[in-house]
Amino acid sequence: MVQGGFLPNRENGKLTEKVDVMAIGFLVLSLITKTVFAKEGKSSVPSVHELIWSKYESEESKGGIEDYNCLVVHKSLSAEPDYYLDDGYTIVKLVMKCIRRHEDKRLTMKQVVKHLLKLEVVKHHAHFLGVETAVAPQVEHGGSCN
Repeated sequence: MVQGGFLPNRENGKLTEKVDVMAIGFLVLSLITKTVFAKEGKSSVPSVHELIWSKYESEESKGGIEDYNCLVVHKSLSAEPDYYLDDGYTIVKLVMKCIRRHEDKRLTMKQVVKHLLKLEVVKHHAHFLGVETAVAPQVEHGGSCN
């Protein structure tokens, strides 16, 4: 098991931030689906992320991606009083952007954090999480000094 640092890219063995982004995507996906991912090559059954990815692409092409989180987010999580439907949608989209096969199409870790800070549940529990200033509304300044 790798702890901390970067995970090597399986295709070229290089260490990049984008491989860690994929790992975060799988971690979040396993948390929201309450599913443990099997190692590749252990069976001929498609992995959970492959099934989810195919459903995601199918729903996105139909224009109904807003309802997709109902297919992914575990029902016990969506029944919680602190569950926000928009958060489910946002997290599913975030995960899909993190686990893309090609590194150049994945988000950066900074982008992942920005997306997570926009979640309603994070805003609601900002004090407990210690992220009050990070989720505080940004004041727009009119104009530029240039």
